[in-house]
Amino acid sequence: MYPSRDKYTCSDGVARSKYELYMNGIAVFGFSIMEVNEYIKEFLAKTGTTIDDYDVCAFHQANYFILKQLAKRLSIPQEKLAVSLDRFGNTSSASIPLTLCDRFGEEHSGGVKHVLAAGFGVGLAWGVTAFDVDTDKIFPVIETDDYFADGIIDMTRL
Repeated sequence: MYPSRDKYTCSDGVARSKYELYMNGIAVFGFSIMEVNEYIKEFLAKTGTTIDDYDVCAFHQANYFILKQLAKRLSIPQEKLAVSLDRFGNTSSASIPLTLCDRFGEEHSGGVKHVLAAGFGVGLAWGVTAFDVDTDKIFPVIETDDYFADGIIDMTRL
């Protein structure tokens, strides 16, 4: 069965059908600071861990206020919260690995770090995990002005 093509008025006052994309920013914000917070607490309870057990917390870089609110609600010390949003913006699904590369890519002296990671966003989806990462094997972020014209990747240039 397909959704109705009937239009309804969204919270921004625009009429849309279920076939048109729309993000209710306030709902996403509320989900991010309330629900994701609870899911992380549930993960910690199920794994028998606390924030103190992790060397770094790498969350989706949606916006800085959300990161600050999660850190506050979870009592994450500032030095444990990895942030790359201020330099790279919201890079969607790449934000957690990018943030880890940004944090550890130049270091190559940190050894193994225990990471708490949480991704959340589109469709109010979420995921929480923990893993160990050898920071000596993380590549640094490389910034370039190169781009792929017409969306074509020229493998000879890599």
